[in-house]
Amino acid sequence: MKEILETEETVILVDAKYLDEVGRQARDYFSHVVKRSLPKADLPAWAESVALDAGLRPGEHRVQVIFIYPREMKRFTCFEPDDLSEDLHGVAFRSNLGEFSFSSYSTEALATHESMFADFSQALSVSKGTARLVLVGDLSAYGDEAVRALREAKEREVSLFSFDPQDAGRYPFAHCNLGFPLLHALGVRPDELE
Repeated sequence: MKEILETEETVILVDAKYLDEVGRQARDYFSHVVKRSLPKADLPAWAESVALDAGLRPGEHRVQVIFIYPREMKRFTCFEPDDLSEDLHGVAFRSNLGEFSFSSYSTEALATHESMFADFSQALSVSKGTARLVLVGDLSAYGDEAVRALREAKEREVSLFSFDPQDAGRYPFAHCNLGFPLLHALGVRPDELE
């Protein structure tokens, strides 16, 4: 991970365990709010919504979505598609934003997914071609080195998607609320929340 990676212009780095946990909590909570059972969240719709909230606009963009997950986690519990090694590795889809390619990486026996996320963050802070880096996770879990490397990242916008509004003051990155893309992907309409 120390060598310089060549990546797409926009990279969305996702802690899959974190996303699955907050996605499950949001699904359970908002099922009660809207008084109906919510389906599994549409992962491509979620990725598009995250890209839009991070500033991407319609066009012929190339977006790389990278999932980091612990090796005991094989599937998402509240997203479709759900199989990290089959459905979400080496596949892509097109939308009015461009092409989204998915890749998933599991930890080895001696590494935690948090340390792997930190390693990827550091590598992406100097990767060739990345202009926009979007992080989805709990930055406090990945260590100070990852945050320092991201803070010093040159020539790229860094955005953090989380549920904790205090992250906006805690980290020197653009902060976006992870709830909005999740609600969109779960099929919750704005009028249901009024």
